[in-house]
Amino acid sequence: MSHKRRSPIGKQILRSRRLRRRVRRKVGARLTWCRRYWWAVLAVLLFSLCAWVFIPNGLQRQLKGVALIEAEVCYRVTSSEGDTLYIEGTTTDSIAPKVDVRPDSIYKKTTATGFFVSNAGHLVTTRRLQARLPEKLPNETLQVRLQMLAKALKAEMSKQKILRRELDNYAHSHTVVDGGYNNVMTLRDSIIRRQVKTDLLLQLVLKMLPSKHLAAKRVENYRITTKQEVENSIVARHYKAHYTGDQTAHLILLQLDAERLPKEAHRFVIYRFNPQAWAFGQGAHYFLGYQLMTPEEASTALPDAAKTTQPNLTLAEGGPMLNQFGQVCGVVGFGKTNVGDELSQLFYSNHSYLLSVFDNWLKGIDLWFRQPRAFATDSLRLTAPLLTNVAGWQQLADRYVVRSLADGHYTGSFLNGVRVGSGRMQYADGSVYAGQWLKDKREGLGVYIDKRGRIYTGQWKADTLYQGSCRTESDFYVGGIDKTFRRTGFGVFTNEQGDYYEGLWRKGKRNGFGIGLSLHHIVRAGIWRKGRFLGEQMVYNADRVYGIDISRHQHEQGKQRFSIDFSQLRITSLGTLPRKVKGKINYPVTFVYVKATEGTTLYNKYYKSDLESALQNGLHAGAYHFFSTHTPPTEQATFFLKQTHGKRGDLAPMLDVEPSHKQIERIGGRDVLFNRMLQWLHIVELRTGRRPVLYVSQLFVNDYLSYAPESLLKYKMWIARYSEYKPYVHLEYWQLTPEGRVRGIHGEVDINIFNGSKAQFLKKMVHTP
Repeated sequence: MSHKRRSPIGKQILRSRRLRRRVRRKVGARLTWCRRYWWAVLAVLLFSLCAWVFIPNGLQRQLKGVALIEAEVCYRVTSSEGDTLYIEGTTTDSIAPKVDVRPDSIYKKTTATGFFVSNAGHLVTTRRLQARLPEKLPNETLQVRLQMLAKALKAEMSKQKILRRELDNYAHSHTVVDGGYNNVMTLRDSIIRRQVKTDLLLQLVLKMLPSKHLAAKRVENYRITTKQEVENSIVARHYKAHYTGDQTAHLILLQLDAERLPKEAHRFVIYRFNPQAWAFGQGAHYFLGYQLMTPEEASTALPDAAKTTQPNLTLAEGGPMLNQFGQVCGVVGFGKTNVGDELSQLFYSNHSYLLSVFDNWLKGIDLWFRQPRAFATDSLRLTAPLLTNVAGWQQLADRYVVRSLADGHYTGSFLNGVRVGSGRMQYADGSVYAGQWLKDKREGLGVYIDKRGRIYTGQWKADTLYQGSCRTESDFYVGGIDKTFRRTGFGVFTNEQGDYYEGLWRKGKRNGFGIGLSLHHIVRAGIWRKGRFLGEQMVYNADRVYGIDISRHQHEQGKQRFSIDFSQLRITSLGTLPRKVKGKINYPVTFVYVKATEGTTLYNKYYKSDLESALQNGLHAGAYHFFSTHTPPTEQATFFLKQTHGKRGDLAPMLDVEPSHKQIERIGGRDVLFNRMLQWLHIVELRTGRRPVLYVSQLFVNDYLSYAPESLLKYKMWIARYSEYKPYVHLEYWQLTPEGRVRGIHGEVDINIFNGSKAQFLKKMVHTP
């Protein structure tokens, strides 16, 4: 029997037909199964969808969807001439706003909670971040604010000129050997920079004021911070974001500049329809966010959760409200809950729902390959682990509480009956602490606000703030703080009036070495005691300009008579008071003042010979008159000029005024005395062509000088203060002791120091025809 053999092509066709028949049979069987069990397939799909929608993520993952948002808002002002400046965003026209050519220093900063809602880095938060400021300022409002700015900048320039003048005086009269000199010079450099900047701003404001086309537009800057606890530290990552323009009555939509969700964050799903309206949604069950009282508290906290049944818990502005299925059903904004209708309106009013879902899916795939980078990352070491509600609601009572205690109301981490980790304490007296705890005591970084509104921020140890800052409405301090919140140790203080102090403190008062700067005082760099400035402790060395003043008493002591050897003059002792001396006391005498007259009758018979001898030995010399309250000042001036005619030396004349309180009262009081002093000074200045120097005691300065007329204060001062401290007034000479010893002179001698360098002495004090 024979059969026809098939070709290879025929075999291939046959195999192909058989394969198609088998495929058709299998597909038909599957379709038959689907037609029979379609309801089961649909049920599985519906169950998967419900599980995805209604089975919530764990609380720890939900907390990763919450972020801290810091908003910085100001106005950019532009003119038709092309000038630009930035002014502070404020809602009032009663106070001049801050101004700068850059926005960084004048941003109005606010803090709130936000939460991620897409893989593209979108966040929802409260509109309060924009500080309720309009997009643009009306021209009338802008003109008013610029006029206020011009006035405020002029006042600031006046303050800075005063401070600059005092610092210049200090620079001219001190050297690097003086205590605190370098610190004062640093302050001087800072004031000079501020003065230049203030003048620049003032000229810019004055230039823009008459411009016919001014515009002020709101400028916003947003910083998003995600936080997580890593190895007993809070790791914070900061991202830049922008306002998308989408908003409702209470909410706004932001987006990271990188347009991607950070890898450490989680996003919440926003449905097109409000989940709260569903019969089985049951509304808000708990909320997430930062429980903030001040921006300073944010550095010590992680996002947390709390049930809505805890009424004493401070709601987190901008935080999401979640139902029992973990779905976002509202947002806390302006102190109240905004329902999900407004939330879905915010997210989908300008975006197609399907396109948003598709775009979100694509971004999710893109996140596998590219992640946004934080522009800054910092870490805070914790004294104890932060306990949040991540353990679930079943363990809530043992790990996190909202509880009334004996000394107030506490919200935060709680373990084994004590406060530990992070928490906020509202005390019975109205004060508040927010920060870290350890064994029921404040420990680590924390913020304390007392009942007077003073904000203390810093490091705590065993319930005591030992290092930090204190801020009030008008001043700021940073440095050491004791257990009763008084300043101690080293610290720096500033206030709005321009006062500045850096130095040592004790029991809340300046105590020890410190540098004070004020509009009403000279630079006070020296020793303080219980808040009072004692004076500057000068360092004595051979580089200073020393001098003496002499009279008949250096020649006549009892019945003995002594001469002065002007060729041998060297200072060998600065008296009995303690002094800061560098090297051995063996200082040259540079100048000599010789008493010429007193009143209208007393003439020093040694005056002429002493003056001539001093000049012949290369010393600078001058004459002085001892003022009397018993004779007319005109006659005293005439007497002085007559006796010193042609023999007054190369230094300006000096008037020595040392009346007692009773003598001043006897002639009619201080105003009469001032008038008599001015008469003598004017006559002598007119006749000699030299402006005299005025010699008074520190007691006279304390009791009378503040009442002196401006015409008297223009004269250079020579202050007698027998103390270890230098007088703290503007002066040319300081008589530091009447007990000095000088080689070449018998007995005790008045020792004086010129308040400046040798070069300045020659330039300012030596007469040149």
